[in-house]
Amino acid sequence: MTSPKDEKAYTIGIVDGGDDFSEKTGEALFEDDGKPSAATQRRVQILEADVKKDIQTAQFSTILDQMGLFKPIDMNIRFLSGEVQKLKGLHTIDEDKLLNLSVEDLDKLRKEGYLMPIYAMLVSIMQVNKLINLSNEVVDRAQIVEVKMEAAKNTDDA
Repeated sequence: MTSPKDEKAYTIGIVDGGDDFSEKTGEALFEDDGKPSAATQRRVQILEADVKKDIQTAQFSTILDQMGLFKPIDMNIRFLSGEVQKLKGLHTIDEDKLLNLSVEDLDKLRKEGYLMPIYAMLVSIMQVNKLINLSNEVVDRAQIVEVKMEAAKNTDDA
């Protein structure tokens, strides 16, 4: 949670009376001198790393959005039964816009270390076939025979 002392910092809060904590069993949160225990310090480090990754993801997404590099797509899934389902709300990288970025914008992405994750996002689409094959191995699941990805249609009603 946001620190009450510094709105740009985070702190850990404990819900008093919750079932997750006990004064009788489990690992101590604090040492006898009031300092965080080793277990608490490990958990704080994990939480700090998660917050840092969330901030990095938000910064990455903001820059890509500002450059217009996100492209909404729909995934049409056809099952062996003939039923078709459409997954909406997916996004990928707009390759055409990426290829036409200015040298300055490409350099900005390079300096921020964003080119590798951008290309990883593009390559990850190729994993859809592997996921389909794994899904089709599950006997109790409807068999997928085809997946088509297409640019999302504008569905704004306004």
